[in-house]
Amino acid sequence: TDWRNAAARSIARCLAIKQQFAAAESWFRIFVNAEPDEPLTYGRPDFHLRDMPPLAACDGRLDLATVLKAQGKSAEAIVELVRVTTDCADSEDLVHRAQEQLHSLGNTSTSLQWTPKSREVSPRGP
Repeated sequence: TDWRNAAARSIARCLAIKQQFAAAESWFRIFVNAEPDEPLTYGRPDFHLRDMPPLAACDGRLDLATVLKAQGKSAEAIVELVRVTTDCADSEDLVHRAQEQLHSLGNTSTSLQWTPKSREVSPRGP
C-alpha cells in the first residue's frame, strides 16, 4: 500500500501544479484517508511505528489545505491546519507551516504559537 499512497500523493501534487484543484483535493483526501503513517506488513500493523505522530498525513494535510484555500474553501482549510497543529504538535516544522497558512487565511484567532521549550502548542497572545 505504500506505493499506492505515494502514487496518490504524486497525482495530487501534479494536479495542484496544473491548478486542477478539485481533482487534487480528491487525491489528497485519498492519501490522507489511507493513513499513510500506519503501513501494514503482511496485513499486520508495523510495530516500529507504534506511538509515532502521523507526520506523513500531517504533511499531506498541509498540501490539502493549500488546495482548499485555492478553491475558496477557507473554513475547510482551517480545519485541516488546526488538525496538523494538534496531531503533529511535536513537529516544529509542520506546526510552523500550519501557522503560516492559518495566518495567510487571516485566521489569527486559531493561529497557534509553537513553544519548543515546553513542547506544547499554546494560543497566541496579543
